[in-house]
Amino acid sequence: MNQALQMNTNFHFSRTKRPLAALACALVMVTQSVMAKAGNDTALASAAVLATPVVVTKTADLSFGKFAAGTAGSITISTSGTRSVSGGVLAFADGPAMTAAAFVVSGAPGAAYSITHSGTATLSRLGGVDTMLMTKSSAGGAAGAANGTTNAAPGSVLNNGSQTIYIGATLDVGAGQAGGSYSGTLAVTVEYN
Repeated sequence: MNQALQMNTNFHFSRTKRPLAALACALVMVTQSVMAKAGNDTALASAAVLATPVVVTKTADLSFGKFAAGTAGSITISTSGTRSVSGGVLAFADGPAMTAAAFVVSGAPGAAYSITHSGTATLSRLGGVDTMLMTKSSAGGAAGAANGTTNAAPGSVLNNGSQTIYIGATLDVGAGQAGGSYSGTLAVTVEYN
């Protein structure tokens, strides 16, 4: 009983089945085309990178100079380094120089930047527990900057690749404030815009 299995390779479609078969083949081709295309989609990403990092370098500390207080008051150093007093504070001409804090901001020429700093700082007496509150009162460029840059305000453009920024502040002095040297920290951050 050797019987061979024979496959019928002659398919005949009736007229009504031919359009359906053609439609089915077309759908299979369309879906395979869409599936293949979906796997090949890509996204492009781009970024502008400034090759020169922004750098902040302190060139001068903020110094209120020598003063005394009988009653409460305040002492202010402007961005140009001038000192004024109010209330019961007496300023002395001798002693440490009065200076605004100074920072050189350097980076990519023509780059816009912004500067932020802590608005207040507590100054503590060295070797004691007494404190005074310092409040930042102003920040800006000053004419005749040592590096020859323009007098641009913070938040502007580094025209020549660098700019000197000066920060002034007001110190609240208590009545009968204990004498001595006081110090604190004013943090400054600069970022490209």
